[in-house]
This record gives sequence, C-alpha cells and structure tokens, in this order.
Amino acid sequence: MSSKPEQFSFEDKRVFSRQLWKTILRVFFAIIIIMLNITSVMSDIERHGKNLGLSWQQEVCMYLFLLFIDITILVPILMEVQRVEVTPEKLTLRTLFFQRAVDWKDITLFKQWRFIVYALLRTPRCFYLINRRDIKGFAELAQIIDSRLPPDKTQS
Repeated sequence: MSSKPEQFSFEDKRVFSRQLWKTILRVFFAIIIIMLNITSVMSDIERHGKNLGLSWQQEVCMYLFLLFIDITILVPILMEVQRVEVTPEKLTLRTLFFQRAVDWKDITLFKQWRFIVYALLRTPRCFYLINRRDIKGFAELAQIIDSRLPPDKTQS
C-alpha cells in the first residue's frame, strides 16, 4: 500500500535551483546545436545554388543525424528546468529561454523514475524535465509536489 505523504504546509515562496555554471554550460551547448542546424541548412542551400549538391542519400543521412541530435540532446536541454519557485497558489518553472507559472490544479502528471535522472512534470500545454541531481533540495521539491497533487497524478 502506498500512503500519501502528509500535506506540506508553507506560507512563503520556496526556490529550488541549480548552479549557475551548469546553466551556462547548457546555454553554450544549446547555441552550438542550434548553430549546427542553421549552418547545415545554409550549407545545403549554398551548394544547391552552385549546383554542387550532395546526393539525396547523403542529405537524408545528414538530416536524420541532425534530428537524432536534436531529439536526444537539444530537447532535454531546452525543456530542463533550471529554477522552480513554489508558492501555495502556483508553481513557477524557469527553463533556459522561458518561464511559466502553473497553477497546482493544472499539473496533469508528476512522474519520477528510479534509474532516470529526470523527473517529468506535465501540464496541458507542455512538459518539463527536472534533473534530480542538479536541483538543490530535489527530495523536498518532490515531496511538495506529491503532497499538492491528487494520487492519480503522481507516479514514483
């Protein structure tokens, strides 16, 4: 039997974040991968303009490789939360390039896996990845989120 943790009570805002150097490193890699995508497309455009294009098989392989890199590296970098602010009314999630405040009732799923470093927080509009190793005080953050959500919306 899984028992629901006791309701966590707090009055003030609580902030959970990762170290600045880890955020700077992720910004650097995000820019590198975005530039790789842009320069690959621009290179193809220039080659086709000069009638020096690659064979279609080489282009398909290159774009499949770029798609693989984007899905496995860029999406987690962009959707990973760098700062979480918890208040009694809402949860504010800050990623690399945007910030979103989410009411507690709008969270559709909070899931933690045993062997995966990310915890998933899903809302109707988006999903967010919370890195358990990088966010200081993650255990307390997970307890707060678990205590604020109904049992059907949390999975550990």
